[in-house]
Amino acid sequence: MKKVLIISGILVGIGALAWYLKRQANLLMEYCFNMVGYNITTLTRDRITIELKLQIKNKSDLEVTVNSYDFSAYLNGAYVTKIRSNKPQKIAPKGFSVLYLLIDVEPRKNKDLSNWAFLSQILFDVANIKVKIAGGVSVSALGISPGVIPVDVEMKLKQMLPDSKNPSPPCV
Repeated sequence: MKKVLIISGILVGIGALAWYLKRQANLLMEYCFNMVGYNITTLTRDRITIELKLQIKNKSDLEVTVNSYDFSAYLNGAYVTKIRSNKPQKIAPKGFSVLYLLIDVEPRKNKDLSNWAFLSQILFDVANIKVKIAGGVSVSALGISPGVIPVDVEMKLKQMLPDSKNPSPPCV
């Protein structure tokens, strides 16, 4: 009888461990991305420079490394630039990390941006500028890379800075 209980306990333990590992592997593909802040360093008809904070939440119980990212950035639907990095960045288990993205564009060199409608909205209604970040993030945990995680986040600048009237959507 003792042997049956011991074998049953071992089988239940192995099953629980297998379920936990499968769950963590699934969570390695689930991330929450959210733009949580910005800083406009240049805003003229000749140059637009915006520093964005893209928050990423690790939902797993494992430390994750962001190995690289490759994004396309859009302002009010117009493509403006590529943003890439190969600098590794750690994210604690169930933790958050911020990717600092720099959008630096010269409107005159981009036909989609050089029209007066776009420039007037950028210059006179900066809070309603829609910023979109689309692309992928390469992550790994325990030496295993589950592949490129797709990212597609679009928000108005006024939605990025949390305040009591208009908080940024949370990562859950």
